Amino acid sequence: MRLTRFAEFLEKLEKTSSRIEITKILTNLLNESDQSEIDKVVYLSLGMLAPNYQGTILNLAEKMMLRTLAYAYQKDLTEVTSLYKKEGDVGLVAQELGERLKVKDKNLTVTDVYEKLLAIAEDGGGGSQERKVGKMAKLIGEIDPLSARFITRIPVGKLRLGFSEKTVIAALAAQDPKLEKEIEAAYNIRPDIGYIAGLVKENKLDTVEPEIGVPVAPMLAQRLNSTSEMVKKMGEVSVEPKFDGLRIFIHYRRKDNLIKIFTRNMNSIDIDTFPELKEVGKFIHADEAILDSEAIGVDPKREMFLDFQKTIQRRRKHDIGKTASEIPLQFQIFDLIYINGKSLINEPYLKRREILEKTVQNGGLLRIDENVITDNPDVIKDLHQKYLKMGLEGVVVKRANGTYVSGRTGWNWVKMKEVEGTRGKLSDTIDCVVMG
Repeated sequence: MRLTRFAEFLEKLEKTSSRIEITKILTNLLNESDQSEIDKVVYLSLGMLAPNYQGTILNLAEKMMLRTLAYAYQKDLTEVTSLYKKEGDVGLVAQELGERLKVKDKNLTVTDVYEKLLAIAEDGGGGSQERKVGKMAKLIGEIDPLSARFITRIPVGKLRLGFSEKTVIAALAAQDPKLEKEIEAAYNIRPDIGYIAGLVKENKLDTVEPEIGVPVAPMLAQRLNSTSEMVKKMGEVSVEPKFDGLRIFIHYRRKDNLIKIFTRNMNSIDIDTFPELKEVGKFIHADEAILDSEAIGVDPKREMFLDFQKTIQRRRKHDIGKTASEIPLQFQIFDLIYINGKSLINEPYLKRREILEKTVQNGGLLRIDENVITDNPDVIKDLHQKYLKMGLEGVVVKRANGTYVSGRTGWNWVKMKEVEGTRGKLSDTIDCVVMG
């Protein structure tokens, strides 16, 4: 696809406020994209170069982009800055300067531009900022003014066309509800919308599996405050303690000692944040594995778990060694979704649990959650009381034959924190950002 054609689609999207109409425009754009470029079309339309977990960014702030525009269009920086103060948008500045100079495009394709932008993003080391400015200016000088309006917004993170990956999923489904659910399920397993778009184009959506180093959307528990209702909805269940820690996915590959850590929001955590896990391979009897776990702070003197406020301090990026010694972590392992090249997400829970117990060396750094299999509401109630008295949050109850389903879907997992039948309490915690 020619970049000029792509820019026409972006202009239509920018002028459209209706989500339904945006979805239709996106569907047309994706239909026009061929197999080799559809991932790049999706990334650029979202203002990115790769899925978020890869952390691939251009790292060019607005002031640096103004220098880039001055260089690209051979204008004085003062003039460019003055125009920016008037427009408030580097994209509009680029378009106006390009139109003044009547810049003609060099017949670049979307793939050409994507590869140039990726090369700029990957340029690091000494003098990289100046090289990035030079490469970006050269690219801008090769594209038409309308394309420049959108491409120059990408480095500063302000493409903002009013849609997200969820809208792209709807566009790929082209108003087919069944296909949309299948695409969303695949995206939860492999949260790379460009990759997923390529599979849809090839009609290979059913080949999606977890991969070492790629985060998986976590399975979440429904809330239910009645043990009899749990059994009624789920039948035979596994009852396990509910810890108040950090949800952590541990990815391990033995051949190159690859260790990747992801949060429940699929953000990558540097291994140095949790130095305990650098030796995790000693506790895993497999060449490859993806473990679902809860990281819990431990008070070594009193031999008890710390509360969440203490545990979360381990996410700090400074004084890591000091914090690690003061707040050692224990990883409560409760699921295994991938082992030695095989996905386990479609296996029943008890089967996954059986394999988990053979895979993880239980005790010390990694500890497998204790569990009780039952279909008796009173047993669940007794265990709930037991864990509350131990200072834990309550119980997580899992359908014995349930598969691993990302998100809070169906009745595969439920959690109960407060005493059964109580009302008027905060039934769960929420993450908030204080805005002012």
